[in-house]
Amino acid sequence: MTLKARTFAITGSVLWLAGQTALTWWAIRRDQNRKTPVGLDRIGRSLLTTVAGSVIGIAVAFADGFAGGWLSARTYSSIDRMAQAYCEQNDSKKGGK
Repeated sequence: MTLKARTFAITGSVLWLAGQTALTWWAIRRDQNRKTPVGLDRIGRSLLTTVAGSVIGIAVAFADGFAGGWLSARTYSSIDRMAQAYCEQNDSKKGGK
C-alpha cells in the first residue's frame, strides 16, 4: 500500500498545526500576567507569549508538519515498493522450481 505524499503531508501539517496552536494559546493564556521572561522570550522577540510570535509559530508548524508528513509518506512508500519487489522476486523463484 503506497501513500499519496501530498495528501499525507497536508494531513500531517494540519494535525501538527492544530497541536502547536493549542499549545501556544494555552501558554499565552497561562502566562498572561507573568512579568519575567520565560523560555523563548529570553532570546527572541516574545516568540511564545505574543500574538505575533504565535503566528510565526503557526507558520513554522505548518511548514514543519508538511515536510515531516511528506518525508514520512515518501519513506513509507519507498520501503513498501522495495518489500513488494522482494516478495515478487522470491515468489517467482519458488514458482520456477
